[in-house]
Amino acid sequence: MSGTIVVGAGGHAKVVAEALAASGRPVRGFVDPSVPVGTTILHGAVLGDDAWLDAVPAHERIVAVGVGATSSVALRRRIIDSLLAAGATVTGCRHPSAVVAASATLDPTAQVLALALVNPSATVGAHAVVYSGAVVEHDCTVGPFAYLSPRTVLCGGALVGAGAFIGAAATVLPGVSVGDGATVGAGAVVVDDVPAGATAVGVPARVVDSPR
Repeated sequence: MSGTIVVGAGGHAKVVAEALAASGRPVRGFVDPSVPVGTTILHGAVLGDDAWLDAVPAHERIVAVGVGATSSVALRRRIIDSLLAAGATVTGCRHPSAVVAASATLDPTAQVLALALVNPSATVGAHAVVYSGAVVEHDCTVGPFAYLSPRTVLCGGALVGAGAFIGAAATVLPGVSVGDGATVGAGAVVVDDVPAGATAVGVPARVVDSPR
């Protein structure tokens, strides 16, 4: 049976599976050690745990582990790195309702979900997530493994570093940088650069946890 294997079986996996199906890409099934085998999820069923993947090397995978109370950007990266080290093909997705400018650069492993907007000369890096309704304006850069939550707005020329997390409905103002591995809280308005590894929250955003 052909199709993409979705790694993860939670809410983000549902969103990714819907994006695949809407794009005409069949879902082979889901892999998640925390969900019973055979559980039906939208366009497929849970096939097994992580070890099950070894039995189907020919199928491409997409890592659909969201970022929340029980998971993190770092966890997503570890899973992807492990799959790549094992020789697996890890793919991305683009919902047909997303708008990506012809002059934008979108890595094929990135996930750009429903109603997202990526405007001219923007760049979205490998394995980055641009969630539902997020806006990546002109000349922005979204680094590899970065995660833009729903309704994030990156204004023109903003930079989000590798592995950074931007919370829901946060705004990064024009030309402002969020460093590698930094976290921006939900609803924050980032008016000044956020250092790598730091956490910034509030309006305007203030750094509340700096890297040691």
